[in-house]
Amino acid sequence: MKPNLLRAPLIKSAILLIVCSLLVYFTLTSAEGSIWSSIGAIFTLFFRIAQLAIGLAVGLLVCLAVLIGIFLGAVALFDASSASRMYEGLRQTILNWLAPALCLLSSDHEDKLEAELSDLGQSLKNDFSRMIASARQELSAAQSELAAKVSALQGKVQAAEKATEEKVSTEQLEAVTAEVVTVSEALTATEGTVKVLQQKVEEAVKKIGAVDPGAILGDVPARLETLEQQEPAAPVDLQPIEEKIAALQAEIESLQSALKEASTAGATAESADTPAAAAKEENQETVEDSESSEHRLLSYFDNKADQDKLTALVAETLKKDMTYAQVTDFLIKKMGEKGGTIIAEHPSLAKDFIRQCRRNA
Repeated sequence: MKPNLLRAPLIKSAILLIVCSLLVYFTLTSAEGSIWSSIGAIFTLFFRIAQLAIGLAVGLLVCLAVLIGIFLGAVALFDASSASRMYEGLRQTILNWLAPALCLLSSDHEDKLEAELSDLGQSLKNDFSRMIASARQELSAAQSELAAKVSALQGKVQAAEKATEEKVSTEQLEAVTAEVVTVSEALTATEGTVKVLQQKVEEAVKKIGAVDPGAILGDVPARLETLEQQEPAAPVDLQPIEEKIAALQAEIESLQSALKEASTAGATAESADTPAAAAKEENQETVEDSESSEHRLLSYFDNKADQDKLTALVAETLKKDMTYAQVTDFLIKKMGEKGGTIIAEHPSLAKDFIRQCRRNA
């Protein structure tokens, strides 16, 4: 313990002796030789020594920084991760060395700043919490509204699906599909029938074009001219000739009407189910009835009086210049409801009956 007790007085005595020696030295060597100038010189010496120490410390720090930078750069050329780890370790070491000095330099201003920052952070937290609470309320309201709309839409969709299922069932769809298939098949058959009818119409037109009225009439016009030029010595009965001419005209009109019927039948064949079969049956009936002695149209009338009435009405129209359509309308009106219906349902038989009556007249 004694060496420790004597160390401080010895150091103080040594410092005092050095100061006194310097004071004596500067006093003796100065030009003025005053004590105050010696004291000023001593202070100047201490100041210069402090400047030299500070400069040496700064220079040493700069040199160390340059050397450390060169070393870390050289290490980074080979391994950048090792250089970064070394730099981080050096920085932590320097901060540990400077921590006491930084603690000494810290003041109450930092404490006040920290308190203000904490208060500001708390106020910001409160503001953000209020804003977030209002936003959450709006979001919850929007979510509830959207959920209600979605549920309503789902109910509407379910109701629509249920109504659709009730209206349209699978069996109905199958029935509609079958009907569409049958209609398409009927249309295909109708197209074939129309083509056949068109071919028949073309053949009939060719046959009519080949008919020569002059060959049919023969020399009847020439005979009529000679008879007109002769003197009226004796009366000549021209009724048979006129009837033959009327019969020929009726045949020509019947051919024309048959062509018209064939063309109209081709136009209406698309909407009928079996137009070709009906036309064939009527044509066959017409041929068979024309060949038989009693016409087929009369067989549709059960009463003999109706048959005689029909024959008499047709005979009345022979002396009139009437077409087949006009005669048919006349018969439909005069034969009453039942007889008119029979004639309207069999127009081809009616025309053939009129033609037969004109030939037999």
